[in-house]
Amino acid sequence: MAPVDIEDVWNMLGFGRMQLAVFFTCCVLQMYITNEQLGLSVILVASACELKIDNERMGWLIACVFFAQVLFGHFFGYLSDKIGRLKVLLSTTIMTILSSFLSAFMPEYWSFLVLRCIVGIFITGIAVTLLTYLSEFISIALRPKVHNFVNYAIGVSMIYVPVVALILMYSKIHVHVWENYAITNWRVLILVNLLPGIIGVCLLYRIPESPKYYLSVHKHAEAMAVLEKCCRANKGKNVTLASLGVEKVTQPRLSDYEIQHN
Repeated sequence: MAPVDIEDVWNMLGFGRMQLAVFFTCCVLQMYITNEQLGLSVILVASACELKIDNERMGWLIACVFFAQVLFGHFFGYLSDKIGRLKVLLSTTIMTILSSFLSAFMPEYWSFLVLRCIVGIFITGIAVTLLTYLSEFISIALRPKVHNFVNYAIGVSMIYVPVVALILMYSKIHVHVWENYAITNWRVLILVNLLPGIIGVCLLYRIPESPKYYLSVHKHAEAMAVLEKCCRANKGKNVTLASLGVEKVTQPRLSDYEIQHN
């Protein structure tokens, strides 16, 4: 039987439970990206006195963070093609959360700057991989609408961050640790902004790698296994790809040699 184009398979499977799971995970991660980027501006103002951040230091910190994002964008794009979308999303989200968490406890400016630059590096991996991963589970006809709805997570974050900041800035949080060091409002704000990222990591463990990625690295069996899982999630446990007339899948950019050897 001739291989079926994977786009035709997505048309057969529709937008079901698997797509909803991937969509919700990507929405949460998109919210986390915006939390880190938008939240930094609030955090810098709130921490200015404690970390002795003047206008020059603030400018350097923002410039370094965004320079890190620009510098590593192409690298993470390449890496997602090399090792897989899910591995890049999972590893970079964990590293972003860890470095952001540590930055909340830095006692002075320079250590804070280094860790926020590390946040800028790894958050780029989430940003450049997220929509690619989502797209590879959605039929061509639905992709523009789904991408549009994912971007609503940015709006949710733009409400979440200011509301949480407003609540925390009016709260008298001051937990003395030693000498002049204390846990204050802005440190707690960094930790609260991590919540969508932590939820996103938990959700990433529940969803599969992109079948299109598997096809691109000639792992036909793994791609079929993911599609079978999607089929059962969307159509019911008794429905299989074979029952829909799908024995093998391909995608347009695979050569005839690759199709035959998969």
